[in-house]
Amino acid sequence: MEKKVFKNGIDWFDTNGNVIHSHGGHIVKFGELYYWYGENREGNAYVSCYASKDLVNWEFRRNILTTDSAVSDIGLEGNMNLTNEGKKVNIERPKIVYNKTTKKIRYVGAL
Repeated sequence: MEKKVFKNGIDWFDTNGNVIHSHGGHIVKFGELYYWYGENREGNAYVSCYASKDLVNWEFRRNILTTDSAVSDIGLEGNMNLTNEGKKVNIERPKIVYNKTTKKIRYVGAL
């Protein structure tokens, strides 16, 4: 089997052959899997989630924050809408935390 090598400055692809959109990403390990959360500026997506067992092969899981997401469900404060006069707001370096007590993952990034 040929060893997979990542290079800077070129597109990286997920296990389905799609370009990985996880800019300014954040990787956390939970159980046997690594989860990569990062900014996605495609379509109505904001933050995407990928999973990997080896930090090389990344499977797209889902977009966890989109222009359709309910603001109160993602922990944003104030009256910020995820769209602003038909344009998306800017998200920088999204972060995710896991709460052992509630066993829930929460987005804690800033707009």
